[in-house]
Amino acid sequence: MRSIAMLRLLLYCLIATGSRESIAQEYANSIEKAVEQFLTAQTQNVSGKVSISVGKIGSSARAAQCKQWQAFLPTGARAWGRVTVGVRCQEGANLSLFVAASVKIEGRYVAMARPVSGGQILTAADLTLIDGELTAHPLDLVTQMDQAIGQTARQALSPNQPLRAVQLKAETTVQAGETVKVISRGASFAVANEGRALNSAERGQLVRVRLDNNQIVSGIARETGTVEVVTQ
Repeated sequence: MRSIAMLRLLLYCLIATGSRESIAQEYANSIEKAVEQFLTAQTQNVSGKVSISVGKIGSSARAAQCKQWQAFLPTGARAWGRVTVGVRCQEGANLSLFVAASVKIEGRYVAMARPVSGGQILTAADLTLIDGELTAHPLDLVTQMDQAIGQTARQALSPNQPLRAVQLKAETTVQAGETVKVISRGASFAVANEGRALNSAERGQLVRVRLDNNQIVSGIARETGTVEVVTQ
């Protein structure tokens, strides 16, 4: 009789252990799926082949109670290279977790075809395109030739050196204190005004402008002396 009781106890323990492992695997799978879907959405407009991997997810009795997870990136984080993704429970538990993940992007990026000196304006002959892992480089890696042609090198650059936005200086198109043309654009209209620039800005940078009625607006520096303000 004792041996039968022991066998029953052993069988119960095995079933309970299997059940716990099954539940743990199920919630780990749900978290992994939420993270993968989130990172896929974050990289859907990226040029190149994207590979996503999610790190090991530890077991947790409270986490097993969650029926729906929502993934998010901590403030300042980007879906680039090694990243930590937050997941918060939307139904079943008041809980947030952080999961290690990796986003690998293979594609083309711009590198130097020949040496240039600081202050030199870049031309197409100075540049080349290289196939490789984009996420092995900083986020400001230049991936399009037209992002660099016509820009000024801030420093000397060497052949085959990957090009970064921080190494480029755009033309200053708006000077602080000068009168600029302000174009406000909406869905079906465009209105032109004039004002005085409150700061200098390179092409594509933000500039604040005081209009003739003393209203201050913010817009993007475009061609020389022109600021574009986009309204809803």
